[in-house]
Amino acid sequence: MAFNAENGNKGACAFKTKDSIEAVSAYYENALKSAGFEVKKIPAGTPGQSIILDASDNKTQRQANVSIVHSEEGTTFNLAFEGK
Repeated sequence: MAFNAENGNKGACAFKTKDSIEAVSAYYENALKSAGFEVKKIPAGTPGQSIILDASDNKTQRQANVSIVHSEEGTTFNLAFEGK
């Protein structure tokens, strides 16, 4: 889902997969870096159960955040982004 805001674009989406938290984290970390973002990987909560990727590109004023949580049902991740 995406929508236009007054001064830029932003949106969010959520997905669930059977892939490991490490695989999802590595995929999005690599994709964001390839797109020119600086990425901070922040372990959150119980080790191995939750990771946050905080990404920014100051040159183009883009930001993204990926919150990844693993549970018995699978790995859920939420992606939020904003561009100016």
